[in-house]
Amino acid sequence: MTEYEVVEEKQNAFSEIQRGSTGRKWTTYRTRRDKLRVSMRKARRLHEKKLLIMLDKIKRAFFKYVNSRLTVRPEITAMKASDGRLVEEDNEVTKVLVQYFSSVHTSHRGEEMPEMQMMTDTQIGNITITPEMVEKKLEKLNINKSCGPDEIHPHVLQKTAKAMSKPLAIIFQKSLDEGICPKEWKCANVTPIHKKGDRTEPSNYRPVSLTSQVVQSS
Repeated sequence: MTEYEVVEEKQNAFSEIQRGSTGRKWTTYRTRRDKLRVSMRKARRLHEKKLLIMLDKIKRAFFKYVNSRLTVRPEITAMKASDGRLVEEDNEVTKVLVQYFSSVHTSHRGEEMPEMQMMTDTQIGNITITPEMVEKKLEKLNINKSCGPDEIHPHVLQKTAKAMSKPLAIIFQKSLDEGICPKEWKCANVTPIHKKGDRTEPSNYRPVSLTSQVVQSS
């Protein structure tokens, strides 16, 4: 049996649990899960042996694999301020990064939108958001993602999809009708990701934003 077939077996077993959890289904899932783990370990060891044998010829591939296996990423310990100083305190590092990201951010200037050529005669009518629509979206949330500033984890939203669908549908509809987005939905957890080069240079980082999972479900 190939690795792909083992993965498919495990996924099918998990799908059966989602349809209805029973002791027998959980036993089948654990068996296939453990089988997949053994298969993955064997495949990983075989790949590592091949890399070691061909190290002289494919050094780049070897070090790329080593970096991919690192579980601890280097933290930001220092950052260059705009005046050239090297700051090391967490709050000062944060201020430097915020200042840089703000300087390169293009904000809305309040100018009037240019006239656009009419491309179609059809128009979007009234949009009605139903609890059923929201429930389906919540059920499809990726539970492996982190929660946003509101600290509501997607796993919680998924498990309470039916109960949460009605109040969220009301909020979404009101936001759409009034053309107003709640300020809480505009907040995000911003993480600086190093691109390349000097780690103390703010321009060598890009911001990654994580907003509320409620917003992402919509």
